[in-house]
Amino acid sequence: RGLGDVYKRQELHSIIQKTIDGLSPETRKVFLLSRFENKRQEEIAEIMGITIHTVKYHMRSALDKLKEAARSYLALIVMFITNIFN
Repeated sequence: RGLGDVYKRQELHSIIQKTIDGLSPETRKVFLLSRFENKRQEEIAEIMGITIHTVKYHMRSALDKLKEAARSYLALIVMFITNIFN
């Protein structure tokens, strides 16, 4: 692995972290409980005092924002590569 790979990984991690930090507090908490504490939807609903439907809404919102951030990152990489070979 070269320095470029390390840089790309660090950059992607930074984008993901900024995206998570930018989520609303409730959406961020649902996402973190699900993805980093491996809680099931039912557990998250109980912990937070919300319905499972609301848990699903927050997860979808978080995942949509992360997908958009990833798309933006990939678009930058494509532009960078295109500029190198032109």
